[in-house]
Amino acid sequence: MNAFKRSVLIAVLALLCGQAFAADAKESAAAKFATDWLALLDAGKYDQCWKQTSPSFQSSIRKDKWESQLGHWRHLLGKIRARKLLNAVYTNKLSGAEDGDYVVVAFISGFERLGSGIETVIPQLQPDGSWKISGYGVKPSDVDDSGFSVSPK
Repeated sequence: MNAFKRSVLIAVLALLCGQAFAADAKESAAAKFATDWLALLDAGKYDQCWKQTSPSFQSSIRKDKWESQLGHWRHLLGKIRARKLLNAVYTNKLSGAEDGDYVVVAFISGFERLGSGIETVIPQLQPDGSWKISGYGVKPSDVDDSGFSVSPK
């Protein structure tokens, strides 16, 4: 391999490593933010949770309706018993959302009524460098993506 090809290869590898490092840093920061946000949610601090949601999330549902629905669903799930991070995956495209910097953070969580479930929290990097929550959901861990209904056990 001549010197030019070797230089190009090294430059491409450095660029790819830099991009991978940037994605890893975003994934770590977003997973920490999601974990902290869930702690507020578990404590019933829905007002503080709302303040940490993205503008697009806030424009999709009124605060009082979101807090009411969230309280209802969290009651059906029961208290959190355990939570473990499964993964955090960076993406710049989400179905139904504008392009941006997102990290899909998944947790395996144990609830007193639901049992085991998958909690998904989606932080979005804002233009000012802060993270905001743009999505949250829970589904039983033994159900596929075709749909489900949560009912107390």
